[in-house]
Amino acid sequence: MADGHLQVECMLLRFTRILSATAAALLLIPSLSSAADVERGEVLFDTCIGCHGSESYDNVYPTYKVPRLVGQWPEYIVAALKGYRDGTRKHSTMDAQAGSFTDEDMADIAAYLATKGEFAGGDANGTLPEAAATCVACHGQTGQSAANAWPHLAGQHQSYLEQALNDYRDGVRTEAQMNAFAGQLSDADIKAITTYYSQQSGLSTYK
Repeated sequence: MADGHLQVECMLLRFTRILSATAAALLLIPSLSSAADVERGEVLFDTCIGCHGSESYDNVYPTYKVPRLVGQWPEYIVAALKGYRDGTRKHSTMDAQAGSFTDEDMADIAAYLATKGEFAGGDANGTLPEAAATCVACHGQTGQSAANAWPHLAGQHQSYLEQALNDYRDGVRTEAQMNAFAGQLSDADIKAITTYYSQQSGLSTYK
């Protein structure tokens, strides 16, 4: 047990140094402009409903649930779409979809999604696993992040969170903080972290 605590403390120290060295990259993402067009966003989102509007829809090869979007920070949704467009995230369908969007399109889509519901967080369900200790600084004790630079995790599909962490660990997604953190995780760590956060109240599927 002592070795386990020492490992967690070392991970916390390394992660703190990473955060300190890249503080500028972790500043709040600017809030969406009030000029974002919700009605236009609804029209644009119509092409997304086939995947994100079904609780039972699975991505295949590999197989995992597409992410829940309702309640997510709208600014983070824009950042994620830009990641697919700019190549820091990779997914054949999302690369093509996001590649067709302008910044204005993305802002309008995110503004529309924000009208579909708020983040519905609650008290902790279960015990935070040791492997998730470094997640709390950005994503909160229960997966409710305090800043729009970091996504809410609570209520997200476990299989999606697991795929995302694997992608960060394997370099499929490139982001200094997450690559460094995920690179230290074992498969068991990833399973524990994603199971915990998926069991919290928070995000929901578009309806």
